[in-house]
Amino acid sequence: MEVVLFPQDAIPARNAGVVSSRQACLELLARTLEAQVRPDPKGVIKKTAVPDISIIRSNHATSTKSQMSRPTIWITLQGATTVIREKQHLSYSPGEAFLLMAGSGCSCTVHASSAGNPYLGLCVELDYAHSREIADRLGLLRKSAISSDRSDISALDLSLPLLQCLLRTISLLESPKAVQILQQSLLREICYWLQSGPGGRQLAQRLFTAGQGIRASDAVRHLHANFSNPVCVDDLADLVCMSPATLHRQFKLLTSLSPHQYLKRLRLLEARRLLFGGKTNVKSVAFQVGYLSASHFSREYARLFGQPPGQKEVKHRGARILQDQQMAEVED
Repeated sequence: MEVVLFPQDAIPARNAGVVSSRQACLELLARTLEAQVRPDPKGVIKKTAVPDISIIRSNHATSTKSQMSRPTIWITLQGATTVIREKQHLSYSPGEAFLLMAGSGCSCTVHASSAGNPYLGLCVELDYAHSREIADRLGLLRKSAISSDRSDISALDLSLPLLQCLLRTISLLESPKAVQILQQSLLREICYWLQSGPGGRQLAQRLFTAGQGIRASDAVRHLHANFSNPVCVDDLADLVCMSPATLHRQFKLLTSLSPHQYLKRLRLLEARRLLFGGKTNVKSVAFQVGYLSASHFSREYARLFGQPPGQKEVKHRGARILQDQQMAEVED
């Protein structure tokens, strides 16, 4: 990473924790961001040495589609941010922040404040594991029902301790070795201040619910990639860091099927594809898609498709061959 030399009026990393007012912290954070992107003023989004943190800078109105893979804090420090989702238009001024959930599909437009003052923003992606650990230790998930809020965008309160932590983190980017060692502890601290401040319980519950959905999606992807192999639900739950009961519940919310039912459906659909594609040995197809018993496979296939494997597929292939022959005769 190229070392960025800060101007004298930018805050040094060692003083980042002693700023005693929210407004001063916001102003110093904006100046520090400006120093970080100054070597590359043309870029709108700049990834930093901390992969979870991006700096946004633009001299003119620029739109971008949200492609965040995790929930993200978006802080406007200079200019304005407009978030558009369907008919919803939300605007955020300097010093305001919002949480953008992963996969929201929102469009974000940034506006420079004036020709001499570009737009400046900061994005921090949140780690589900960090947020869950901190929520557990703060007791935020124990005494109340998990939030049913499913909105993709919500306003965030920027407390002074949170801003001080962000300022220390950004200031640290001038020291690559320190970033390497300290970045995870600083990202955990960001999660802590977010969840320990006003609205922290609701935020923790939303991140917890979203994290469960992501892990259930990971389980679905694992089954698609490994459906022909033996699968144990307990092992699948361990793989995605969930209890078997929670995985079963979240998996059913996502797919309307249990993991076992979904796996069975995957195997039978693949078997049907193989049979329609020309495979004639039912026993071979059964073993290929993960069944250990051809008779068990035949019973489940007939239960799902209404006929034993091989009958409808043979008729379909025969009709297709006859149609091809008739077409050939017409062409002759």
